[in-house]
Amino acid sequence: MDLVLTLMAGFSYAEICVVLLLVLPVASPHKWNRFFKSKFLAMVARRAYLCFFFVIVVLVLFLLEAIREMRKYSNQEHYADVRLNTEMQRSMRLFKAQRNFCISGFPIFLALVIRRLVTLISVQANLLDQNEATFKQAQSASAIIRSLMQDINTEKADEAKEDSTLAEITNIKERTQELTAELNREKKDKEDRNTEKADEAKEDSALAVTIRERIRELTAELNREKKNKKDGNTEKVDEAKEDDTLAVITKMKEVLHELTVELNRENKEKEALKSQAKSLNREYVRLIGQYSKFERQMNINAECDDKADKKFN
Repeated sequence: MDLVLTLMAGFSYAEICVVLLLVLPVASPHKWNRFFKSKFLAMVARRAYLCFFFVIVVLVLFLLEAIREMRKYSNQEHYADVRLNTEMQRSMRLFKAQRNFCISGFPIFLALVIRRLVTLISVQANLLDQNEATFKQAQSASAIIRSLMQDINTEKADEAKEDSTLAEITNIKERTQELTAELNREKKDKEDRNTEKADEAKEDSALAVTIRERIRELTAELNREKKNKKDGNTEKVDEAKEDDTLAVITKMKEVLHELTVELNRENKEKEALKSQAKSLNREYVRLIGQYSKFERQMNINAECDDKADKKFN
């Protein structure tokens, strides 16, 4: 009996050591959980399960026996004529029953405590793992949200740039159309003016030829009149006719001079229109080049956006 009680006390001391190891901060809950789920402990638990169950049954039997002994010796009546020896034996047996109750009940209580501690440590380790996983998931979600916000801001900036580029391209198109219409109008006006000037030049050249012929005729007639005057056939009527002829020649020379001045002015205006047309052509070419540059840039931006969308998807 003393050997059994010694084994029960040793079992209680072992349980106290296990409880202290579980309670004190010797290892983290993750390490305890890995130890509880290790193959070595599972193998030991499979082989020691029957022994542990047998020990618990023995402890329960001893506990019941101790309770019975305690009830038995606690309910005995005290008599005045009872001998001291008998009273001491009864008290000693009651003390032994109480001792056996403590020795058998305390290991059962510690077994329940150890089981509860193991469960709580495992739950704590699982909760820590879940918390860490949730924290990592929240970090990844926040990183994804930040990247999405950056992508949205980048897309908004790109859209604003595209809108400004489209507005500028629209302005360039409108300016190009206006310059094209103005250039066509200038070309048409130039052609009309050239046609009118060609007609006027033809008329002026014909008039100049007519004037020259008329001058030649008048000069020939004047020479004839001078020749007749030398021959002695001069009269006052001839002198008046000669004066009229000279006046007509002078007037024709003035008209010819005015036509020459007007023709020179028309030539200068023609050269000015040519220079203006050249400047308009240069401006048109510059705008066309700028428009093609913006169009290439928009195509490049569209390709980059398509690549980014494919990569994101």
